[in-house]
Amino acid sequence: MQICNVQIHSACKPLHGPKCPQHALPATVRTCTLTPPRSSILSSKHTHLVCAAKGFGIEKPKTKQTGKASQAPVLEDPCPCQSGKTYKNCCQKVHLGNKAKNVEAALRARFSAFVKGQQDYIKATTHRDYFDFHYMKPQAEAAPQFDADVHCACSRVEYSDFKVTQVEPGSNDLEGFVAFAYKHASKDKAAEPEAWSVTNQKCRFLKVDDMWQFVDYQTYDYNMSQLAQDVKPEQLQK
Repeated sequence: MQICNVQIHSACKPLHGPKCPQHALPATVRTCTLTPPRSSILSSKHTHLVCAAKGFGIEKPKTKQTGKASQAPVLEDPCPCQSGKTYKNCCQKVHLGNKAKNVEAALRARFSAFVKGQQDYIKATTHRDYFDFHYMKPQAEAAPQFDADVHCACSRVEYSDFKVTQVEPGSNDLEGFVAFAYKHASKDKAAEPEAWSVTNQKCRFLKVDDMWQFVDYQTYDYNMSQLAQDVKPEQLQK
């Protein structure tokens, strides 16, 4: 399983002022069809109705609850690349068109693209030489299989615990290397601990038209449960 080579996100405020004396009512309110009492001070009931006519004073009748529970605030997704930022403030910007500022950012964005299903970004950041390296075919011939591999890696695989372990410069400013590790398992078996494997990979990127593209790789996979069985207790004590 390769992450980079795909091998298999007008109401107004109520005003509570003094009660309105009858002689102080505006003309628009005095046209109310209600007949005020003879006393110089409006009755409590009439005062409330007049104030309501102005848009304040009486609470609106309470409506029955619809039964829908109030929704909790939606927490922003952390970025899959483990940068500590939210996805929208990290790799999503690159997926939406911003250029990765360096080779490490390009690698992080590719990993996040697999998690988030950003297949177009994965294809756009794959160098043409990758097809000869991985499929041993020209890009035109390998494209259908590559598309199927990308779709499978995005839709059927669960990823976790991504970590960049080393970044190295290349022979010039247009080349760079990134080593990293991550865990992965088939989505239908992700609940089983023994289904998870760890991949350590070192990738080479080339910068083409101001975009870092994945070219080739060296990789090593191992199964976590099998690794634990192979390690003897006396080795852990050393």
